[in-house]
Amino acid sequence: MRIGDKRDLESKAYDYLEEVILNAKNKAKKHYHGVAIIILLDVFYYLEIWNLDTKRFIETAFERIRVLPFDTNEVYIMVRNSDPVELINDNI
Repeated sequence: MRIGDKRDLESKAYDYLEEVILNAKNKAKKHYHGVAIIILLDVFYYLEIWNLDTKRFIETAFERIRVLPFDTNEVYIMVRNSDPVELINDNI
């Protein structure tokens, strides 16, 4: 987040979501036969530390990514949050 940026924190978080969606759209245009894609959704730095609604943010990301026409075996979305690294499997 830039100093001097006057937009509210939630707007900035949704700008980040648009970046994630754009990245996912670019991945959907490529051929990934026989592999799985992992898309990282970092809610810690963009939402949790500002006490914003992470559940709605994650659900929106899932809905928008789910409809993309990926040419791959599987697509995983890994959510990076404030949970300890031992719980990483719970976030995929």
